[in-house]
Amino acid sequence: MGDYRPGIDALHKNGIRSPLLEVKFTKENVRKIAKNVGLSIYDKPSNSCLASRIPWGQRVTAEKLARIELSEKIIKQKIGVQQVRVRDINGLARIEVELDKLIYWMIKNFKKEIFSKLKMIGFSEVEINPNGYVSGSLNVILENFKIFGIMLNLDFADTAIIETIATAKTIMAIVPNSGTTCVPTISILVSPSF
Repeated sequence: MGDYRPGIDALHKNGIRSPLLEVKFTKENVRKIAKNVGLSIYDKPSNSCLASRIPWGQRVTAEKLARIELSEKIIKQKIGVQQVRVRDINGLARIEVELDKLIYWMIKNFKKEIFSKLKMIGFSEVEINPNGYVSGSLNVILENFKIFGIMLNLDFADTAIIETIATAKTIMAIVPNSGTTCVPTISILVSPSF
């Protein structure tokens, strides 16, 4: 598990064990066993928590989660993808789909229809991530804050980030008792979609 997993951290902190993880069972191992015992959902795509579609520091609300869930259902039904993520970035829907499906989508010209539907359910703007679906893409922001924190000599154990905002030009960290620190984005540290 190379991706940042706050849920795993919470399990450890609360003394909850994960037996399959402890014996190094992979997702593929579990799927193979499930298939061998006849479970019909052995190949069901994994689906992460909807809150993982919202960047660090932004408020997670029932309204945002419902909007994300409905958006992903619309896209799955329209273009037949299994892996889709709609990232809610301050009201902007950033759509991530498998690259081969992204090409199909563009050829079939579903963009206008899907963008219109997503705006109808509450997104102010809609865009497609040209990099396609990338698991944990919002974690790039968190990692950048750790890097910038080291550069700025901030101790994140003592000064928690209250809010994080990522834009195309700047990453801002609001740190208690020190005001706002704006750090220009370093292109090699931030994914091209930011």
